Amino acid sequence: MGNSKKHILVADNDPDTLAAVQFNMKMAGYKVFTANSPERAKEVLDEQIIHLAIIDMRLRNDQELEYSGSEVAADMPSYIPSIIYTAYEDSESIRRAVVKAKAKDSLDKKKPGTASELIETVDRVFKNDVKVNFDLEIEGKVTCEEIAEKIEITSHEGTRPSVEDVRQILQALFHEANSICISSMFSPGTQPANKQSRSVVVLVRPCYREARGEARVVKFSEMAEIRQEESKYHHIEPLLGGNRRAVLGGTAYSRKIGGLIYTLIDGDDWESIQLFSDYFQNSDEKALCRSLERFFDQSFHTIFESAVLKSVNLTESYCNAFHLTPQKLTLAIEALRPNENAEPHLYFEGLKETFLNPVLWILQHGEFRKFDVTSKVCLCHGDLHGRNILVNSDEHYWLIDFARVEESQAVRDFVELETDIKFNIMKDADLAALLSFECGLLTPQRFKQEVPEVEFKSKSLAKTYKVIAKLRQVAAKSLVLDDEMSEYYQALLFNTLKVLRLRHIPAAKKEHALLSAALICQRLDHWPEWDFMRSHESPPAATTNQP
Repeated sequence: MGNSKKHILVADNDPDTLAAVQFNMKMAGYKVFTANSPERAKEVLDEQIIHLAIIDMRLRNDQELEYSGSEVAADMPSYIPSIIYTAYEDSESIRRAVVKAKAKDSLDKKKPGTASELIETVDRVFKNDVKVNFDLEIEGKVTCEEIAEKIEITSHEGTRPSVEDVRQILQALFHEANSICISSMFSPGTQPANKQSRSVVVLVRPCYREARGEARVVKFSEMAEIRQEESKYHHIEPLLGGNRRAVLGGTAYSRKIGGLIYTLIDGDDWESIQLFSDYFQNSDEKALCRSLERFFDQSFHTIFESAVLKSVNLTESYCNAFHLTPQKLTLAIEALRPNENAEPHLYFEGLKETFLNPVLWILQHGEFRKFDVTSKVCLCHGDLHGRNILVNSDEHYWLIDFARVEESQAVRDFVELETDIKFNIMKDADLAALLSFECGLLTPQRFKQEVPEVEFKSKSLAKTYKVIAKLRQVAAKSLVLDDEMSEYYQALLFNTLKVLRLRHIPAAKKEHALLSAALICQRLDHWPEWDFMRSHESPPAATTNQP
């Protein structure tokens, strides 16, 4: 995949000038797209990948719209440089247009020799400002087609991400390389896309003339998502600890999507680096408990020290973070359990007990219950899961994907990681065993209390039970928590309800999430009492004794 064409947009309302510039640029080796109006220029930018724009200041002859060309140049995406090409005689207006559009140059159409000068200027701008390696060779086990197909965009209008968009971003991110090799960061069966952020993450190994370069983590997502992540990364990065860091190395864009690079400090041995989700599967409980404590202590120590007590509306906070609405939750449950939204109690296959319907419990008069609490608040990663944490054989960690960084309830990252471990990383789906699992985890009233000893036939379930118990202990130690756990369970409820809306979660695990949500509701409904082994053969009566 090399030797891509250099694309130029030429916008001019004079057909003779448009034809002349188009001919000259084609003869110089460029692929040219033309527009004779601001509207058509915008359409071309949506339809085609453009590397440079040549724009007339006056794209209409109407005097009231004489600056329409400069406005098009000013509205040009920041990664596309522009050249003002005009016969306009007001030099001060031209100067203002160049400054406003951040144009690289301006040329006078009427000046003799301008046609040759324009080609020279375009060549210079491509050399100095268009940081794209059009001859980059792209190969590997993951193709540009696969990446483009997996990127999700919120808007269904216009052009979807294409192979050329992905190639353009890679050519910009690795503009100094001769070739790159793309591979997956995910083991077979691991979900390759973060469905909350609609992104795709891959591993890219560049090669230069001199030698093979260090591997880089590359994330592709919507343009707004990449810009947000760049901003949020710079917000949290000064506060992150640890000797190992994921350093944001650069960004690139093409139409609706963008990409960014993370370089892993001291991450030379990629053979030993894996996603936490894979590390979880391959490690025993002692190693996991030890490494989780190390990860949070090294990465977030400074942030945890700055946590302060604040009044927080947990309902509003989590619903906004997860884009969760009563309608979306109702639709998710309806898809999983048709016609059971109005049932006050739920039955699960293989279980004789009945459980509170979490939808009816959390929704009151069509709105979510409001949980107003006084809770410790600090800066949080905001999307902590097993595909955003990298770990090597020495139990050193690198954290990536900072698009959801924000000030939030201090235990949020712990709760999100627990949720991901239960419903994404752990594959157990035996509801009878999971009932004891969930009841045991909901037993403690305070952080200092231990979870009860429970015997599980499944080694995976037994390991996960102890790791989650340790994760909560790390939260209590890190944030100096010794009070009631009701706020933690409330946060856990919203995170668990979010799982019901995730398309990549299989139905069996959504049933687990539904059971978990029902038990959390019952735990909160009977707060602070909780009889771990209490039978639910008779439908439990709802109370109003919520914490």
